[in-house]
Amino acid sequence: MNRLSTPECGDRKARPSLSSHSTVALPRWMAVAIKSGILSRREKEVAEAYASGLNHKQVGASLYIAPTTVRTHLGAIYRKLDVSSKIELLHKLDAERPRLPSTLERSAELAARPSIAVLPFENRSRSDEQEFLIDGLVDGVISALSRFRALFVISQNSSASYRSSPKTVRAIAAELGVRYVIVGSLSHWRQEVRTTAALIEAETGEQIWAGHFDRPRTELFRLQDELAGAIVSTLAPEVEAHEIARVQRIGSQNLSAWELCCKGLHAFLVPTEHSIARARSYFEQSIAADPEFSTPHAHLSRSYFYELMSGQSENWGETLRLGLAHARHALNIDHRDDVAYLVLGYNLVVQRRYEEAFAVLDRGIGLNPNNSGLYNARALAALFAPQDAYANVIRDERMALRLSPNDPLRWTFHATIGWAILADSELGTSEDALQAFRNATTMASADWHAHIGAAAACQSIADQDGARRAIDDARARRAHLTATAVTETLTPLLVKSSRLNRWVGEVCARLPE
Repeated sequence: MNRLSTPECGDRKARPSLSSHSTVALPRWMAVAIKSGILSRREKEVAEAYASGLNHKQVGASLYIAPTTVRTHLGAIYRKLDVSSKIELLHKLDAERPRLPSTLERSAELAARPSIAVLPFENRSRSDEQEFLIDGLVDGVISALSRFRALFVISQNSSASYRSSPKTVRAIAAELGVRYVIVGSLSHWRQEVRTTAALIEAETGEQIWAGHFDRPRTELFRLQDELAGAIVSTLAPEVEAHEIARVQRIGSQNLSAWELCCKGLHAFLVPTEHSIARARSYFEQSIAADPEFSTPHAHLSRSYFYELMSGQSENWGETLRLGLAHARHALNIDHRDDVAYLVLGYNLVVQRRYEEAFAVLDRGIGLNPNNSGLYNARALAALFAPQDAYANVIRDERMALRLSPNDPLRWTFHATIGWAILADSELGTSEDALQAFRNATTMASADWHAHIGAAAACQSIADQDGARRAIDDARARRAHLTATAVTETLTPLLVKSSRLNRWVGEVCARLPE
């Protein structure tokens, strides 16, 4: 049996059926609210969708209603629940749900994980009409950051006091008890709006990241959503990267669950068997330190997926079972963990359960449209699925690159684009595919997949010397790489594309069986 067609281990009856339109049981508090006449069922659906991170248009599309109707419902919801912003709505919903111990009850872990305060942005245009835009923008940044489940985001709404305060950012951060502070400004000239944002480490006062975002003046809510999304999709990976670097500088004694998880993420970026084993050990230690922390379960699942895709697994069925188990356990702990949806989608792709994978990944994107990995995983599903949806592969990978241009695993974005172009000549030339693979292979974290792709692209243009060098590079990444490992990993793609099958076959002829 081909590895990629191996059925799932375990009891199939226990597996939930996932689809794009699956229904979810009402939360206890929401059922009470509806029964008591506080919210209608439609208002409940709108509240849940909007608080999960969707904007007005996305809520409307998911519920098949107009965006104007969504705004009407939100007006009623805000009045009934006595809230005035998306972040207050999110807090209201979370406060009423049955949950694990709150972050305040787990103060040690709260102190260990990255906490962020978003201060009111400066109105550099000195225009009263920009105040509403700024307030909505800051609200949007807070809400979008809150979708990254490993981050603790603190809202500060006292705009006047902080804008007029002589306190330094470091003093404000110390007062709030946070590790990072986000500051920004907004200005406009004619029909253009420029927003700047900066991420500052509280302890040192160091500016870790800064950027500016230009947008044409347009409909207010759309502008707020676009600017908030652009800021957060750039900023969140910077926080994670800085956290990983920070944790590497400290010792290995008495680490928190978050710090152990960061150690694991650092090791995971090196694609060797030894490094992946180290990453797994750190993730397991993180779980032992805090069994109710979903993130290490999700990343542990990701390590099992990588073991399958790299051909390192000695027991395919058991590795797959463990990957699925940890992904689902992460979701049981936190049903809004977008990384858990990401790794569950990956594992479903390995099983060729593509429709379920698409549904899971779409759900994850709905929860956090700023997570580049979800688009990467959906692109992989489209690459391997029976339908020739290669244009969707390119679209999703370009979105991933736009959201996270400095992602340490972005070599996978480029490599997937290369495979899609090789498989479908209408999307580009062989030279375009080769360039995509070269973009991937220049990264230190790239594994043999990218080099084998470069070799296939060289075969497509009859560059035998280039193909030989790429194969040597692939074997340098994995000394025991075999033709069987390559073909088993790429089987779903090779079945769809006869020309790609020929080029990969020529590459495999140079590898041991």
